[in-house]
Formats: sequence, C-alpha cells, structure tokens
Amino acid sequence: MMRISLVINLVEASRSIQDMRLKMISNSGQKYYPNGHPETFLTDHWRCRYYAKNQGDIISNEIITDMMNRISASGIEVIKTENLYKLNGELAYSLGQGE
Repeated sequence: MMRISLVINLVEASRSIQDMRLKMISNSGQKYYPNGHPETFLTDHWRCRYYAKNQGDIISNEIITDMMNRISASGIEVIKTENLYKLNGELAYSLGQGE
C-alpha cells in the first residue's frame, strides 16, 4: 500500500509544476502510471518522465530544480536526473514502455 501512496504523492506533486507535465512513471522497466499493470513486480526504484507542457518549449535548469524541490517537499527523495535531448531533430534518448 505504501507504494501506491508514493505514486499518488508523485502525481499530486507533479500537478503543481507549471511548465512540465508528468508523462509516465515506471518501475522495474514496466510502465506503472498511467494505465500500468497492477501485477507489475515493484521495487523501491521509480522512474518519472516529464515533458514540457507546451511541445517544443525548452525546460530550463531552474524549472527542473523547482520540480525536484516540489517532489522532495512531498517526502520523495530524488536520486538522479537525466535531461532528454533531440540532436538534429532526432530523439537522443530511448522511449519508455508505452511511449
């Protein structure tokens, strides 16, 4: 039950981030939110993927720091961030399950 409340906290904290939107949460390489499979084996390592609310907008380091502070304030520890880039118009990162 604690893991479900963690996902709820992540989703709620993400709603207050003005320039970014939460696209998905995954665990063990499987999409968990939205519309994930409840039978997914869960660990204590979650991955959230955020995008700019307005496609094509650049997300500044200040926006990322604000996002991390809001998530941290909700009681969730942020352990790592990775920025998603396009190079020459092509995605320079792998899509998650269901993207």
